[in-house]
Amino acid sequence: MTVRPSQLAAALAVLASSGSALAQSVPASFISDTDCLAASPSCACADAQFMEVYRAQQQKGRDTWVSVGTSFPASPAAALAAFQAGFTNDPRVSNQFATCPGYNPAVNVLTKIAGVRSSGDTAYDPCFCAAFCKDIVQATIDHERTHRPTLLLGFFSSLPAQFACKAASTAQPLCDRADANTLVNSEIVGYQVTLSTLNSAISRIASSPDPNNPQMDCTWTSLVLFAPPPRPPSVIPESFLQRLAMLMTRLWSRNVA
Repeated sequence: MTVRPSQLAAALAVLASSGSALAQSVPASFISDTDCLAASPSCACADAQFMEVYRAQQQKGRDTWVSVGTSFPASPAAALAAFQAGFTNDPRVSNQFATCPGYNPAVNVLTKIAGVRSSGDTAYDPCFCAAFCKDIVQATIDHERTHRPTLLLGFFSSLPAQFACKAASTAQPLCDRADANTLVNSEIVGYQVTLSTLNSAISRIASSPDPNNPQMDCTWTSLVLFAPPPRPPSVIPESFLQRLAMLMTRLWSRNVA
Protein backbone atom coordinates (compact mmCIF):
# COMPACT_ATOMS: atom_id res chain seq x y z
CA MET A 1 0.00 0.00 0.00
CA THR A 2 1.33 3.42 -0.92
CA VAL A 3 0.92 6.21 1.62
CA ARG A 4 0.54 9.59 0.02
CA PRO A 5 2.39 12.57 1.63
CA SER A 6 -0.96 14.16 2.51
CA GLN A 7 -2.04 11.02 4.37
CA LEU A 8 1.24 10.85 6.27
CA ALA A 9 0.96 14.51 7.24
CA ALA A 10 -2.57 13.93 8.48
CA ALA A 11 -1.49 10.94 10.53
CA LEU A 12 1.35 12.87 12.16
CA ALA A 13 -0.97 15.78 12.93
CA VAL A 14 -3.51 13.48 14.54
CA LEU A 15 -0.94 11.70 16.71
CA ALA A 16 0.69 14.98 17.73
CA SER A 17 -2.64 16.46 18.76
CA SER A 18 -3.57 13.49 20.92
CA GLY A 19 -1.02 14.35 23.62
CA SER A 20 -1.97 18.01 23.86
CA ALA A 21 -5.65 17.14 23.93
CA LEU A 22 -5.13 15.11 27.10
CA ALA A 23 -3.06 17.73 28.89
CA GLN A 24 -4.95 20.03 31.23
CA SER A 25 -4.25 23.36 32.84
CA VAL A 26 -3.35 22.25 36.37
CA PRO A 27 -2.49 24.89 39.02
CA ALA A 28 1.11 24.77 40.21
CA SER A 29 -0.14 24.50 43.79
CA PHE A 30 -1.69 21.08 43.13
CA ILE A 31 0.13 18.11 44.66
CA SER A 32 0.76 14.51 43.64
CA ASP A 33 -1.58 11.64 44.49
CA THR A 34 0.97 10.29 47.00
CA ASP A 35 1.21 13.62 48.82
CA CYS A 36 -2.56 14.03 48.67
CA LEU A 37 -3.17 10.68 50.36
CA ALA A 38 -0.54 11.46 52.98
CA ALA A 39 -2.33 14.73 53.83
CA SER A 40 -5.74 13.07 54.13
CA PRO A 41 -7.05 11.61 57.41
CA SER A 42 -8.17 7.98 57.51
CA CYS A 43 -11.88 7.29 57.13
CA ALA A 44 -13.53 5.92 60.27
CA CYS A 45 -17.01 5.03 61.51
CA ALA A 46 -17.76 8.70 62.18
CA ASP A 47 -17.16 9.47 58.49
CA ALA A 48 -19.60 6.86 57.14
CA GLN A 49 -22.59 9.20 57.03
CA PHE A 50 -20.72 11.76 54.96
CA MET A 51 -19.22 9.06 52.76
CA GLU A 52 -22.76 8.04 51.82
CA VAL A 53 -23.58 11.65 50.99
CA TYR A 54 -20.48 11.87 48.82
CA ARG A 55 -21.33 8.58 47.13
CA ALA A 56 -24.85 9.82 46.32
CA GLN A 57 -23.31 12.89 44.67
CA GLN A 58 -21.02 10.68 42.60
CA GLN A 59 -24.03 8.60 41.53
CA LYS A 60 -25.71 11.81 40.42
CA GLY A 61 -22.58 12.77 38.49
CA ARG A 62 -22.51 9.43 36.70
CA ASP A 63 -26.20 9.57 35.85
CA THR A 64 -25.84 13.13 34.57
CA TRP A 65 -23.09 12.04 32.17
CA VAL A 66 -25.24 9.11 31.03
CA SER A 67 -28.02 11.61 30.27
CA VAL A 68 -25.57 13.87 28.40
CA GLY A 69 -24.50 10.91 26.28
CA THR A 70 -28.06 10.14 25.20
CA SER A 71 -28.35 13.68 23.80
CA PHE A 72 -25.38 13.08 21.43
CA PRO A 73 -23.59 16.41 22.10
CA ALA A 74 -22.04 18.14 19.11
CA SER A 75 -18.65 18.76 20.75
CA PRO A 76 -16.71 18.17 23.98
CA ALA A 77 -17.48 21.75 25.02
CA ALA A 78 -21.18 21.14 24.47
CA ALA A 79 -20.99 17.91 26.48
CA LEU A 80 -19.27 19.67 29.38
CA ALA A 81 -21.77 22.53 29.29
CA ALA A 82 -24.66 20.04 29.37
CA PHE A 83 -23.12 18.27 32.35
CA GLN A 84 -22.58 21.52 34.25
CA ALA A 85 -26.18 22.53 33.55
CA GLY A 86 -27.53 19.25 34.89
CA PHE A 87 -25.27 18.69 37.90
CA THR A 88 -25.00 20.58 41.18
CA ASN A 89 -22.87 19.85 44.23
CA ASP A 90 -24.57 18.80 47.44
CA PRO A 91 -24.23 21.74 49.91
CA ARG A 92 -22.96 19.29 52.53
CA VAL A 93 -20.05 18.39 50.26
CA SER A 94 -19.34 22.07 49.60
CA ASN A 95 -19.42 22.81 53.32
CA GLN A 96 -16.97 19.97 54.01
CA PHE A 97 -14.61 21.31 51.38
CA ALA A 98 -14.69 24.70 53.11
CA THR A 99 -13.37 23.15 56.35
CA CYS A 100 -9.92 22.96 54.79
CA PRO A 101 -7.39 25.13 56.67
CA GLY A 102 -6.66 28.17 54.56
CA TYR A 103 -9.69 27.63 52.33
CA ASN A 104 -10.11 30.44 49.80
CA PRO A 105 -13.22 30.28 47.56
CA ALA A 106 -11.38 32.28 44.90
CA VAL A 107 -8.63 29.65 44.73
CA ASN A 108 -10.15 26.40 45.99
CA VAL A 109 -12.99 25.42 43.66
CA LEU A 110 -14.87 22.17 44.21
CA THR A 111 -15.45 21.68 40.50
CA LYS A 112 -11.69 21.77 39.91
CA ILE A 113 -10.05 19.60 42.57
CA ALA A 114 -7.93 17.44 40.28
CA GLY A 115 -6.35 17.29 36.86
CA VAL A 116 -3.91 15.46 34.62
CA ARG A 117 -0.62 17.16 33.79
CA SER A 118 1.01 16.92 30.36
CA SER A 119 3.34 14.29 31.84
CA GLY A 120 0.31 12.07 32.50
CA ASP A 121 0.61 12.41 36.28
CA THR A 122 -2.52 13.29 38.23
CA ALA A 123 -2.51 16.27 40.62
CA TYR A 124 -4.89 17.45 43.34
CA ASP A 125 -5.90 20.55 45.26
CA PRO A 126 -4.21 20.31 48.71
CA CYS A 127 -7.40 21.72 50.23
CA PHE A 128 -9.40 18.77 48.90
CA CYS A 129 -6.82 16.36 50.32
CA ALA A 130 -7.04 17.91 53.79
CA ALA A 131 -10.84 18.27 53.90
CA PHE A 132 -11.87 14.77 52.85
CA CYS A 133 -10.95 11.43 54.39
CA LYS A 134 -8.62 9.01 52.67
CA ASP A 135 -11.12 6.66 51.01
CA ILE A 136 -12.87 9.59 49.32
CA VAL A 137 -9.50 10.88 48.15
CA GLN A 138 -8.55 7.41 46.89
CA ALA A 139 -11.84 7.16 44.97
CA THR A 140 -11.06 10.48 43.29
CA ILE A 141 -7.52 9.35 42.46
CA ASP A 142 -8.93 6.16 40.92
CA HIS A 143 -11.28 8.31 38.83
CA GLU A 144 -8.52 10.59 37.56
CA ARG A 145 -6.15 7.73 36.75
CA THR A 146 -8.84 6.24 34.53
CA HIS A 147 -9.11 9.29 32.27
CA ARG A 148 -5.84 9.16 30.36
CA PRO A 149 -6.13 5.54 29.16
CA THR A 150 -9.86 5.78 28.42
CA LEU A 151 -9.43 9.03 26.49
CA LEU A 152 -6.57 7.52 24.51
CA LEU A 153 -8.59 4.40 23.82
CA GLY A 154 -11.55 6.48 22.68
CA PHE A 155 -9.29 8.61 20.52
CA PHE A 156 -7.75 5.65 18.72
CA SER A 157 -11.12 3.95 18.32
CA SER A 158 -12.27 7.02 16.34
CA LEU A 159 -9.11 7.34 14.20
CA PRO A 160 -11.01 7.17 10.86
CA ALA A 161 -13.01 10.22 11.89
CA GLN A 162 -9.87 11.94 13.24
CA PHE A 163 -8.01 11.40 9.96
CA ALA A 164 -11.00 12.75 8.06
CA CYS A 165 -10.87 15.91 10.17
CA LYS A 166 -7.26 16.58 9.30
CA ALA A 167 -7.78 15.76 5.63
CA ALA A 168 -10.98 17.72 5.03
CA SER A 169 -12.45 20.56 7.08
CA THR A 170 -15.96 19.42 6.11
CA ALA A 171 -15.50 16.40 8.39
CA GLN A 172 -14.94 18.53 11.50
CA PRO A 173 -18.49 18.10 12.89
CA LEU A 174 -18.02 14.32 12.73
CA CYS A 175 -14.78 14.58 14.70
CA ASP A 176 -16.32 16.92 17.25
CA ARG A 177 -19.08 14.42 17.93
CA ALA A 178 -16.55 11.58 18.17
CA ASP A 179 -14.50 13.60 20.68
CA ALA A 180 -17.63 14.36 22.70
CA ASN A 181 -18.54 10.68 22.75
CA THR A 182 -15.04 9.81 23.96
CA LEU A 183 -15.27 12.39 26.74
CA VAL A 184 -18.69 11.20 27.89
CA ASN A 185 -17.63 7.56 28.03
CA SER A 186 -14.41 8.39 29.85
CA GLU A 187 -16.36 10.30 32.50
CA ILE A 188 -18.93 7.54 32.93
CA VAL A 189 -16.19 4.95 33.46
CA GLY A 190 -14.40 7.32 35.84
CA TYR A 191 -17.51 7.78 37.99
CA GLN A 192 -18.17 4.05 37.98
CA VAL A 193 -14.66 3.43 39.27
CA THR A 194 -15.19 6.09 41.97
CA LEU A 195 -18.40 4.37 43.09
CA SER A 196 -16.70 0.99 43.17
CA THR A 197 -13.98 2.34 45.49
CA LEU A 198 -16.51 4.07 47.75
CA ASN A 199 -18.77 1.02 47.93
CA SER A 200 -15.86 -1.13 49.07
CA ALA A 201 -14.78 1.44 51.65
CA ILE A 202 -18.26 1.87 53.13
CA SER A 203 -18.73 -1.90 53.32
CA ARG A 204 -15.38 -2.21 55.10
CA ILE A 205 -16.33 0.43 57.65
CA ALA A 206 -19.73 -1.20 58.20
CA SER A 207 -18.02 -4.42 59.21
CA SER A 208 -15.46 -2.75 61.48
CA PRO A 209 -15.92 -2.45 65.26
CA ASP A 210 -17.85 0.49 66.65
CA PRO A 211 -15.29 2.60 68.56
CA ASN A 212 -17.89 3.20 71.29
CA ASN A 213 -18.78 -0.47 71.54
CA PRO A 214 -16.04 -2.83 70.31
CA GLN A 215 -18.42 -5.79 70.59
CA MET A 216 -20.61 -4.39 67.76
CA ASP A 217 -20.00 -3.41 64.16
CA CYS A 218 -20.10 0.26 63.19
CA THR A 219 -23.65 1.52 62.55
CA TRP A 220 -24.99 4.89 61.49
CA THR A 221 -28.15 6.68 60.37
CA SER A 222 -28.10 7.49 56.69
CA LEU A 223 -28.05 11.18 55.79
CA VAL A 224 -29.02 10.56 52.17
CA LEU A 225 -32.60 11.82 52.18
CA PHE A 226 -33.35 11.30 48.53
CA ALA A 227 -31.82 8.04 47.39
CA PRO A 228 -31.27 7.65 43.64
CA PRO A 229 -33.63 5.29 41.81
CA PRO A 230 -32.61 1.63 41.99
CA ARG A 231 -30.09 0.57 39.36
CA PRO A 232 -28.65 -2.83 38.55
CA PRO A 233 -25.43 -3.32 40.53
CA SER A 234 -22.41 -2.12 38.58
CA VAL A 235 -19.64 -4.66 38.33
CA ILE A 236 -16.34 -2.86 37.84
CA PRO A 237 -13.53 -5.15 36.62
CA GLU A 238 -10.52 -5.24 38.90
CA SER A 239 -7.82 -5.18 36.23
CA PHE A 240 -6.95 -2.17 34.09
CA LEU A 241 -7.20 -4.14 30.84
CA GLN A 242 -10.68 -5.37 31.75
CA ARG A 243 -11.75 -1.78 32.37
CA LEU A 244 -10.45 -0.77 28.95
CA ALA A 245 -12.36 -3.68 27.41
CA MET A 246 -15.52 -2.46 29.14
CA LEU A 247 -15.02 1.01 27.68
CA MET A 248 -14.36 -0.41 24.21
CA THR A 249 -17.63 -2.35 24.40
CA ARG A 250 -19.45 0.85 25.37
CA LEU A 251 -17.85 2.80 22.52
CA TRP A 252 -18.61 0.05 20.03
CA SER A 253 -22.27 -0.19 21.06
CA ARG A 254 -22.67 3.58 20.65
CA ASN A 255 -20.99 3.63 17.23
CA VAL A 256 -23.09 0.71 15.98
CA ALA A 257 -26.27 2.40 17.24
